[in-house]
Amino acid sequence: MSMDTSGSPADVIDAPGGDAAVGRATTADGGADPGRARPHRALPPALALAVGGVPLLVALVAMRDPEWFPVLEYAMTELRVRDVAGSHPPLVGLTGRIYGHGLTGSHPGPISFWALWPVYALLGGSAWALQVATAVLNLAALGTALWIALRRGGRGLLLGVAAALGLLLLGFGMERLTEPWNPYMPFLWWFVFLLAVWSVLDGDPALLPVAVVAGTFCAQTHVPYIGLVGGMLAFLALVLGVQVWRAEGRERRRLLGWAVPSAALLTVLWLPPAIEQRRAGTGNLSVLRENFTHPAEPSVGLGRRSLEVWLAHLDLSALPRHVTSYDRDPGGSPVAGLVLLCVWGASAVFAWRRRHDAPSIWHLHVVAAVALVLGMVSVSRISGPTLAYLLFWGWGTTALVVLAVVWSAVDASARGPSRWKPPRWAAHGGAVALVAVVLGASAGLTASAVGMTAPNPEESIVLEHLVPGTVEALRDGRAPGGGADGRYLVQWSDAVAIGSAGYGLVLELERAGFDVGVHDRYATNVVRHRARVPADATASVTLVRGDRVIENLRSNPDVIEVAYFEPRTRDEVARHGELSARIDRELRALGLDDLADLMHDNAMSAAVHVQRPTALADEFDELVKLTEASAVFVGPPDLVATPF
Repeated sequence: MSMDTSGSPADVIDAPGGDAAVGRATTADGGADPGRARPHRALPPALALAVGGVPLLVALVAMRDPEWFPVLEYAMTELRVRDVAGSHPPLVGLTGRIYGHGLTGSHPGPISFWALWPVYALLGGSAWALQVATAVLNLAALGTALWIALRRGGRGLLLGVAAALGLLLLGFGMERLTEPWNPYMPFLWWFVFLLAVWSVLDGDPALLPVAVVAGTFCAQTHVPYIGLVGGMLAFLALVLGVQVWRAEGRERRRLLGWAVPSAALLTVLWLPPAIEQRRAGTGNLSVLRENFTHPAEPSVGLGRRSLEVWLAHLDLSALPRHVTSYDRDPGGSPVAGLVLLCVWGASAVFAWRRRHDAPSIWHLHVVAAVALVLGMVSVSRISGPTLAYLLFWGWGTTALVVLAVVWSAVDASARGPSRWKPPRWAAHGGAVALVAVVLGASAGLTASAVGMTAPNPEESIVLEHLVPGTVEALRDGRAPGGGADGRYLVQWSDAVAIGSAGYGLVLELERAGFDVGVHDRYATNVVRHRARVPADATASVTLVRGDRVIENLRSNPDVIEVAYFEPRTRDEVARHGELSARIDRELRALGLDDLADLMHDNAMSAAVHVQRPTALADEFDELVKLTEASAVFVGPPDLVATPF
């Protein structure tokens, strides 16, 4: 396939009359002419810096102080990134809501950990270094998308993609571009993947390795992308197969010259999960297959609910609108989405009629159509609630649909009857409007980055007060276990949250150079090689959050308290005791003794329990917000702090 230069945004911006002089040229084999593109090669990095680079730099500076202590998924992620250069390199992704064969599974692959590691290691392996590495990955995705746009469509398409990405990022939120959480990291790479697939379909097989890498990054990092990426790659493989079969001579060699190495690259990138599958008794790929074939919760299915969610992501007004990760979709209006779908359908028909004159536009519509169909199937396969973080890919698909519609409109105005053609100044006005959108998005993102804080600040503060004392006590031998040469079993009892700070303690002790492990039940979360039984430990390090358990452990002569943190004022401590006693009385009066006991063990779990009386919702919310004291104890390896 040769690239089409007619009807592209570059025509309108660089040659307002639809003249032959366009912003990019093509070679005989359909690729971009490096000589013609060279004058504009600085545009993608410049726009990437404008859209994301400056806001990210401001955000990273703002989050440099105070020191961040990752917890829960962030700590789990950093532990895996630390493993990249170790004796147990990661072979699968982060633990997820994935269940099969009686096991908790992980996301498909480890590519995100490997991608984060170079910058993370270069900057010293700190928590802030992990944030910088995440920002760099997102900036790389921005730059790649803009480079593809310039390569395939000149300056016009470049500005259009930059504006679309600016709106996407406004809705996504600055904070998510620096958070190393697996649902966030593929967001921009999905859009890169779609652009790369379109490029290959449009006769530029040099973008096939980009599609392979970007698609693998999405599919391995977050499980909702498996069907999307797999379906799109299968479609692309079919198209390439037909092209190779029909091509002859030099053209066939050119296609095979990119297809064969790309297939080899795809194989290499998927070797880690394949190796894990063969090593393990029940491999993670088996757990994933069981999760999809026999989900633990009912799937959404093909019906009204999936249609509403699918259409809601086509609501153009929702693109720059921020949604909370745990919101239940639809986050937009299905009616507004239906309107865009109809507009897209009409523009796709127009593009099909001009497919011989403007194949690039038609191919973009084809990719959008395949992405929409796969998106509908993906929504139908969600088990449990349709939470927003499971559907972030939808906004990238919508951006591609809008891009196809706008490009078709530009082509129609440029190629229609002369009386319909816009005035010569309209092209420059459009360019100015796109630049204004880019700069406005950059300004909005930068403003939101000023004063930005790291995620989970309350949990981070707990570790900020507990970690230094714990490390000092273990190093100077004041606590039992053998000091720096000891083997420690880290455990936790959390009456406030879900044990999130415990994972952070494991990370910080390992960062400090201690040999630490956890009970087998947490092995999937922190990776199997960190599992440890009491018999293999010289001492236990127990993080406790909750007044009752702290007092119980203080009465144990076999343990030593090495750190303590009380975040509440005296009045808040008194209020907490008053609320706890009142809720306890109310629950027991209702015959909910088990829930009352759970409330003392873990207030958050009790607050969201299905048996929690609605009348006590406000009291439970206040109780959770008041939190409790935290402490760290070092004692015998077989110490049991609480049944929770």
